[in-house]
Amino acid sequence: MSSTVANDYLRSSVSQFTINSFLPEVQPIQKLPDEFKEWNHLVTELPDLLAAKKFNSVIKKQDVKDVSSLISKGEQELALLMLSVFAHASIHENWKKETRGSICPAIAVPLSEIADTLNRKPVLSYYSHGLNNWKKLDSDGDVEINNLAIICRFYGGLDESWFIRTHIDIEKKAEVLVKAANTLMNLDGYYLDSSEVVRELNVVSRTLHDIKNVLANVRSNCDPDIFFNRIQPFMRGMNRVRFEGVAKFNNQPISHPGGSGAQSLILPLIDALLGIQHAEDELLSYLIHLRAYMPIEHQNFLSVLLSKNKLRSLVLTSDDKAITDSYNNCIYELAEFRSEHLKITVDYIHKPASKYSQSRERGEIGTGGSPFMKYLKKHREETLNHLIT
Repeated sequence: MSSTVANDYLRSSVSQFTINSFLPEVQPIQKLPDEFKEWNHLVTELPDLLAAKKFNSVIKKQDVKDVSSLISKGEQELALLMLSVFAHASIHENWKKETRGSICPAIAVPLSEIADTLNRKPVLSYYSHGLNNWKKLDSDGDVEINNLAIICRFYGGLDESWFIRTHIDIEKKAEVLVKAANTLMNLDGYYLDSSEVVRELNVVSRTLHDIKNVLANVRSNCDPDIFFNRIQPFMRGMNRVRFEGVAKFNNQPISHPGGSGAQSLILPLIDALLGIQHAEDELLSYLIHLRAYMPIEHQNFLSVLLSKNKLRSLVLTSDDKAITDSYNNCIYELAEFRSEHLKITVDYIHKPASKYSQSRERGEIGTGGSPFMKYLKKHREETLNHLIT
């Protein structure tokens, strides 16, 4: 991609992503048209059907619906959310005993088709489950954690709602990062405005501090044991699952990771901005793999940011202490965020696994299947290694 094209793309992306950060620009659609009323109804009944272990017996009786009538992006996104939630509900309904190896045509066929339409994967992603799964309680209020309701839930309840709302709140607070990244990614070393650089770096450090606190506050209304036993099982991905009735898969099983905060654009954006380099490891490879599960607009935005990464080299060659100090504050805050994330994963996955799971692996992998325990501390230490002295 040429420099001119990259600059034009970055400007258009910044315009798009400064409205609601990486959330949809407008509130997601709440219901599909009447011809999909069965799906609308299933969403409301899903917690009860899962509790009674009756979801699969209900869904397999439904006809395959044609999703080609869904023309607007909002309707298509809602259909993808509903169908991917139904797919995970089907696979993991009886997760304590078994994981189903197939999805019935009533889910599999329209899920595959709508995913293709949106250029996405036929699995529950972070974007669908979190970023496109909300409505405002007060339509005149802000998009913030205490003004949100969740459209699609599995078992339901405050803990599940709070977990999702926490991520939405984090993403909304990150909108100022996009503006700051645009300014800092386009710095000219010959005409470096120290006050502007310091101001934008301070925005980055303050925002990282704020979203760390939001993440930590997940504890206030989401109990680790409930998360481990009622939320995380449904977030796990698809391991060799057959999509019944989908010709392109030729009855062959497919695998996809589940929805995970690792599919968020925030940390890759900050790493790209600050020039953070991580040594090759299993988690890094997995994180790069998960970028394919972001919306294509997010993938393209990240590619442009990675191609324009020059902030760190400019800070290294600058003799301005204020710039260096502000940059280092960003590094500290990013490391603190990663420390909090590590604490959360230990409290919400590793510790409950020691109490409830006979599988050691469940205590070593994250929400969507990420191999976190071995590497999160390493990534935090690698972040701190980028401090400039």
